[in-house]
Amino acid sequence: DQVAAEGLEFRFVETLHRVCAGISDDEIEVGCSDDTVGPQLAAYRPSRQPPLLDPRDYQLALFAGGGNLNHIWFETLTCWRAMLVAGLRAYGLPVVFSGQGIGPIEDDRERAVIAYLVDASSSFGLREPTSLDVMRNLGFGLGPVEVVGDDAIGLAPPPGEIVDRALAAISLAPDSHYLVAHARRADYLGTNDNRLRAWADAVDAQAAERGAAVVGLAINHQSPHPESETLASLASAAPRQAQWHVLDCGTSP
Repeated sequence: DQVAAEGLEFRFVETLHRVCAGISDDEIEVGCSDDTVGPQLAAYRPSRQPPLLDPRDYQLALFAGGGNLNHIWFETLTCWRAMLVAGLRAYGLPVVFSGQGIGPIEDDRERAVIAYLVDASSSFGLREPTSLDVMRNLGFGLGPVEVVGDDAIGLAPPPGEIVDRALAAISLAPDSHYLVAHARRADYLGTNDNRLRAWADAVDAQAAERGAAVVGLAINHQSPHPESETLASLASAAPRQAQWHVLDCGTSP
C-alpha cells in the first residue's frame, strides 16, 4: 500500500509540474509548511507557459465532492489540491468546488490552506450543514459558500435490470420494500462501536415502521474494517425488528 501511495504521489507531482510549469521542487516541498501558506498560494505566479495544457483554453476547473478537506488528509490530498488551485488561478481559470466536507481542522496552517481554497473559488458547495458550522466557528469567509448536498445526489439512477440482479443476489424480489443503508467504521470519520450501533438501531426502527427490509450497501473493503464486515455485524446484532441483508459491491465505483 505504501508503494502504491508513493507512486500516486509521484504521478500527482509530475502532473502538477506539467500543469503549473513554473512551480519548483522547493515550492512543492514547503508549499504548505508554515502559517503564511495562504498568502503564498494566493501570490503564486507561474514562470512560463505550461507545456501540457493552457488553462486559458478552459472555462473553469471543477473539483468534485469529497471529505478530504481536513486534518486527516491534509498532507496527502489537501496541500496538493491547494497547489494545483494556485497554479490554475494564476492563469485566471475560475475554480469551482462541489459537495465538499470540511473538518476536523486542528491548527492554523490547516485552516489557512482550506480557507485559501474557499477564497480562491468562484463557488464552493458543501455537502452538509455541519461543514458550514465548522467554517463559521473558524471565521472562514463564506461569500462563495452554499450547502448543495453530496455529489451522489446528481447521479443518474441505474437501469432497472441492474437493481433487480442486485436484489436477487440477496434474495429480495424486485417489488420488495427496502431501505438502503451504508456505514463505515474508520478513525477519520470519528465513528465508534457505540455510535454505529445507535445508528443501526435507528435504521432498523425506521425500516420496521415502514414494513421494509434493510439493505446494507458495502462499497469499500478498506482494512482494518471492511464495510461488508461492519454491516454484517450490525445486521446480526439482536434484537432486530426488520430483516437485514448485506449487498457487497466490493469497492467504490
